[in-house]
Amino acid sequence: METEEHVEGNQEQYSLKNKIIAIIDVVVVRLVVYALIARGILILFFGGLETESPVAPYVIGVLWFIIPAVLILLFRRSFTAYGLTLENIKRNVDVGMSAFLIFALTFVGYIMLGPLGTSYNEPLGAIILTGIFAIVLGLILNMLGKRSKDDETTRANHYANVGIIAVILIAPLFMAMNLGKEAAPIVSIVVWQFVFSGFGEETFYRGYVQSRLNEAFGRPYEIRGVKFGMGLFITAFLFSLAHMLNTFDIYTLTGELAVWWGTFTFVGGLIFGLLREWSGSIVPGGLVHGLEAFGEAFGALFS
Repeated sequence: METEEHVEGNQEQYSLKNKIIAIIDVVVVRLVVYALIARGILILFFGGLETESPVAPYVIGVLWFIIPAVLILLFRRSFTAYGLTLENIKRNVDVGMSAFLIFALTFVGYIMLGPLGTSYNEPLGAIILTGIFAIVLGLILNMLGKRSKDDETTRANHYANVGIIAVILIAPLFMAMNLGKEAAPIVSIVVWQFVFSGFGEETFYRGYVQSRLNEAFGRPYEIRGVKFGMGLFITAFLFSLAHMLNTFDIYTLTGELAVWWGTFTFVGGLIFGLLREWSGSIVPGGLVHGLEAFGEAFGALFS
């Protein structure tokens, strides 16, 4: 249903002109600024776009943090307003962990794909995952609707959450050692997924992109106590599009667009976006997104 946010806000702020400018802003930042800087770094320092350097992904991954920070500082915006805040950290970590326990159901979907002879980038696999992600979306939304933002998380509970996070991240390393597998690749997967894919992408998409769009579109709708606007859907689409472009170069028009990869990642973008809208922070979504590291590492161990 609609809220009164649009009525209370400056109507000029939500004008068609400002909405168009905001969309152009985030598209250019993602598909031009980020893309060209990343390409430049790969060509200048790593010998080309197809580099096999293990360091390159980490260097490029830092851009997820740097670009939003530079833009926020350059245009004198508020880090807190853009979800880059540690306010209510204990509550937000707790919400993130509650959401992750639900999100872990998606791991079942990935496990199912192998025996079914399909993958996440094929029609059957993508449809299965999209269905599971949709169920998870509903369950997380229901969980958020039952929680009060005023509920306090005790220090003991917070420390327990931090301990569980540490165990989840370290577990794949011990599994690798017990299985006689090389530990370095597993450590790399965990660090990349948790820090760069998890919190890095959330800083960029749900931090900069979604917040920038919310400035122009507002959050006139509400469901289960979560206020949101078109920024939620546009950000999820851009997040989905970025995954589709992982196998296609828009500058050389080479490769193949991974359309099916974009289906369940769109729903994933909605999940992370709703967590950001409820909490006002990227922390819950960053945890859920980042703790996929366990699933990624687990898959690598048994692939």
